[in-house]
Amino acid sequence: MADFLKIKSLDDLKSIEASGFEEGLTLEYKSSDALCKEKADDMCKDVSAFANSSGGQIIYGIKEEDKKPKIDAGVADPKISKEWIQQILNTRLRPRVLVEIERIEITPGHHAFVLTIPPTKTGPHQHTDKRYYRRYEATQLVMDDQEIRDVMGRATTPDLFVSLAFLGGVRERIEFPSGREESTPFNLLTRIANRAAQPAYHVVVQIGIAEEFIVVGNGDYERLPDADNEFGTPMHWFRWVRASPPDLPIFKEHPTLLTDNVLMLALTSVELRTNHLFDATIRISAPGFSSTEHWAFVCRGATLNIYGPGSEFAAKAAE
Repeated sequence: MADFLKIKSLDDLKSIEASGFEEGLTLEYKSSDALCKEKADDMCKDVSAFANSSGGQIIYGIKEEDKKPKIDAGVADPKISKEWIQQILNTRLRPRVLVEIERIEITPGHHAFVLTIPPTKTGPHQHTDKRYYRRYEATQLVMDDQEIRDVMGRATTPDLFVSLAFLGGVRERIEFPSGREESTPFNLLTRIANRAAQPAYHVVVQIGIAEEFIVVGNGDYERLPDADNEFGTPMHWFRWVRASPPDLPIFKEHPTLLTDNVLMLALTSVELRTNHLFDATIRISAPGFSSTEHWAFVCRGATLNIYGPGSEFAAKAAE
């Protein structure tokens, strides 16, 4: 869900309204009166269409006026809840769809609901009308045979992601020895995990770190020539390869360190004072799977923070 909007508060809804963010392949606005028992079938069709496509979000509580989003009065029926929505989806879609649901108060007793739907790894998902739906631009269409077969193929490929952290978590205090412009080295840990049931047997990971960092040690990673990422940002590049056998496959829900011998980095005091946002680019390749994600290093005083894909910092760092 890293690629979708972070919508957890009324301020987030107001930000969407103020920006005029338009509907599209992965975003749909619905007025609050669309979330009711009588229109539950429409909700299920929309959710299955997002899941069978690229995933997306449905916001109940925003309607379009002259193609611009406008927050409405909100859902007032106390029977409409996160649990009610999930129960409807569970009983009318097969297989079940994993949906993240946020309930946001607009005014006392009136709420917006945000449904975030990832692309399926267990589908395609069928509605009780025996049809399969997909997204097309800002609407839904019935899927044909080839489209259904393509979605079924997702269950036979891994879904890998890499996470970054310091030894102490997502924050690292940057220390400078007396009289030195270069900081004390700090470690960057990388873990890989698999969201899908299909194990990953052969994996290549490339990690790009903004060139402002000093590489003190590249651990067990292969150092590659420095080069720009897809946005033209100069990066230090490192590669990690896993092949099974002799290595173990990467199984679902068993995150593992890429290597115990990790990257060691440092910063100069000048960089810490003049730059506050640095990009990290993660590229993953495996049979049937590839992805590129961006993380951000953010300086706050003498503290370096890590933010993952989908955060506003990661989006800015990638620009």
